[in-house]
Amino acid sequence: YNISHSSDIKIDKFCNKHMIIQQIVHKAMDLRQQLIHICNKILLSSDHKLSAEFSPPSKVESIGLRQVLLSGFCDCIAKRLPVGSIELHSNDKHISRRKRLTAYLSCDPNIVEPLYIHPHSALYPKDPTSELPEYVLYTSLIKNDRGDTTYMNCVTVINSSWIPLLTNDSPLLKWSEPLDSPSPYYDNESDNIMGYVKPKYGCHDWEFPPVTKPLVECVVYSINNKQSAVLSIDNSPIGYRKVDLHYRWFGKLLLEGSIIKEELSSILCKSNYNITMNMIIDMKPNINIQSFLNALVINKIYTKKNLLKAKKK
Repeated sequence: YNISHSSDIKIDKFCNKHMIIQQIVHKAMDLRQQLIHICNKILLSSDHKLSAEFSPPSKVESIGLRQVLLSGFCDCIAKRLPVGSIELHSNDKHISRRKRLTAYLSCDPNIVEPLYIHPHSALYPKDPTSELPEYVLYTSLIKNDRGDTTYMNCVTVINSSWIPLLTNDSPLLKWSEPLDSPSPYYDNESDNIMGYVKPKYGCHDWEFPPVTKPLVECVVYSINNKQSAVLSIDNSPIGYRKVDLHYRWFGKLLLEGSIIKEELSSILCKSNYNITMNMIIDMKPNINIQSFLNALVINKIYTKKNLLKAKKK
């Protein structure tokens, strides 16, 4: 139904028929007109003017809209509680079957009570045993008249794989130390040593499958968080410290031939020819290895670009 060119009377009739609040629709239309005007005036050329027509978003656009909401409401994520998490009785009060089967828990440490999808939501399950999305986000919370139930407003389904990718700036997102397996690898496109880490989110430390991140970012994260106190008193030689992890793996992968294809003799001095890849990762003291890693750290060589720049010098 296209209401972009309809009269106010037609819009009000449409809203009454479908139980939609008229003021919200009018505000949405006004906001759309403002955005169209701004885009047409500033961002778009005369050949690509936006239309005021309301058309349903495509599948790709729908996913994009949900991802935008996630990035903006990253502290309003809720996860469905496993069945059995809420007991039949609590504080001498009987907990209904619906509440026990449809409860969610917020990522926000200040919200400790169970949350529920509002009965007016399209996602509200008429049958409490029906399947519910594992992760949702909400824009606000509201209590019922009795004050014993907290409902989520404007609930949107989100994909769990989006959370670690779109909430990088949130303090609720935490990362594990780089995993030993799978091993880090060199990504030629980004010119980075990539490692696998496990993301955790929210005050309940919800775990997600491992994702890849540049090792240098993992080191910076460690320095800026609770591990920093340990790192500051690390008395290991340069190259063997925890903060040098990305240099060690760069050295290993360089010797392995994963970073450059040319002969290493044009880059390495003779004393480094006999260093094996595993000797670097095994952290066994060795004069040649220490000299090799020390050169990488001092010259900040942990990318191919920096390596070639140092070679020119």
